[in-house]
Amino acid sequence: MSAATAQRKSAFSCDQCRKRKVKCGAEQPRCARCIARKETCEYKLNPTLSYTQNLEERVKELEDRLASAQAKEYVLSPASAAAPSPSSTAMVEMLPRTQAKRTYSGATKGLKVDAKGAVTYHGATSFFQLPTSDLNRARGPPERGSIFKILDENDLRKEKLVNNAWHQRALEAFLDTPEPFQFLLNIHWCWIQPLFNFVYRPAFTRDMEDLGPYYSHTLLNAILSHSARWCKQNKEVQKLLEPYENGALFSRQARSLIFSDLSSGHSTVPTVQTLLLLSAQECSAGNRTQAWLYSGMAFRLIEDMGITFTADGGHSELNLEDEDVEIRQRLLWSCYFWDKMISLYMGRTPMLQHSGLGPDEIICQFPHSSLRVIADVSPSRCQVTDAHRLSGRLC
Repeated sequence: MSAATAQRKSAFSCDQCRKRKVKCGAEQPRCARCIARKETCEYKLNPTLSYTQNLEERVKELEDRLASAQAKEYVLSPASAAAPSPSSTAMVEMLPRTQAKRTYSGATKGLKVDAKGAVTYHGATSFFQLPTSDLNRARGPPERGSIFKILDENDLRKEKLVNNAWHQRALEAFLDTPEPFQFLLNIHWCWIQPLFNFVYRPAFTRDMEDLGPYYSHTLLNAILSHSARWCKQNKEVQKLLEPYENGALFSRQARSLIFSDLSSGHSTVPTVQTLLLLSAQECSAGNRTQAWLYSGMAFRLIEDMGITFTADGGHSELNLEDEDVEIRQRLLWSCYFWDKMISLYMGRTPMLQHSGLGPDEIICQFPHSSLRVIADVSPSRCQVTDAHRLSGRLC
């Protein structure tokens, strides 16, 4: 072997090793020699031809996927394509709240609205599931004659929900809630809600004023009784809680009212949220049997409401608003998280195991230099509900 061949430098040698004319291991992000000398390790040479070709192939693959996705997602009719698109974003901001409703379509069968107006689910083998005609199956896709179809529906939906949440938070300042109830509610939103995410705050505070569908006295008593644990060191609040037996009255009312709600046979979101809060409260008190029973009833109720199958509102017979879909999704993943948590705590088998739903996926943007490392990583949804799903993998 000639001297020139022996001293040939590696194409991936760092700058410090080239200056010292020593062999470089080309480790990433720093070579072993630079780590031992505590020096800055830099690779200043141009990448090899094979590395450049891999990057070009990856870019072409992503461009093809993006083009095919845009062709499927943003197909406009001739009438809507002729409309001016630059002002579409500004027009969406001026839409009233009544136009926030949209129809979700999907292939899931069995989710219907009963005579009482509640959403229930019955499978194909159920007595309540009648055979459908071929005419219903032959219905074509909905028309896309609106110019707003060109906008990203997911981003538009998120923007509406965020704006509505900020609007409701601003209105909370004008609520005249007496003490100690306001203090207990603040405790819940500060310490309990971020941990469990059982209750959707904008809908609860809004419906608390007009007794809407996402509020119930049972749920309020469960929130107050759970928050009373954080008030033991506050002497002023303790004095205000003395007429309510230091919060024990709220607990008894929540337990008595929940069985009244269940006896009516009407499954509602506040009922499920109350059962989850009672389960967490009993678990903190060491009452394992009660906590297990309350959580089991909550999981059965969301299955009865069809949330475990159609939390995204995917059914052609339902007209759900964006807020309704968001609440159903949050409730599903909150139940999923709590099911895994309490099953892990008690060493038992989780109940929520089979469901075709999953958090929405996004395309993560990474630098081109790290494509080789993350090529096999699946994208994930960057939201609180996805955090619950990832935490649920512990069990």
